[in-house]
Amino acid sequence: MSFPSPAADYLDLKLDLNQELVDNPPATFFVRATRPHPELKVSPDDIIVVDKSISPRKGHLAVCFSDGVFKVQRIDKQDSEYVVWGVVTYIIHKV
Repeated sequence: MSFPSPAADYLDLKLDLNQELVDNPPATFFVRATRPHPELKVSPDDIIVVDKSISPRKGHLAVCFSDGVFKVQRIDKQDSEYVVWGVVTYIIHKV
């Protein structure tokens, strides 16, 4: 005697990550981390979802351009010179 798999009800469901993770498609882009940033829990090869339409505020995690380099940083320093490219909305980690 065989029983149907409880997972069978979910086999036809499709997961669209753009639909799940992107609120504003024209203003959203993805970047891949190249260096670790343990304090921010970013590892190499993580995919970072960035939304340029969100106004950056103190405490936001953002992709910034400073000294000729793009980096992910927490917006909390008023005295630093950097350009915010967009606010990080998700970080997708490899396992």
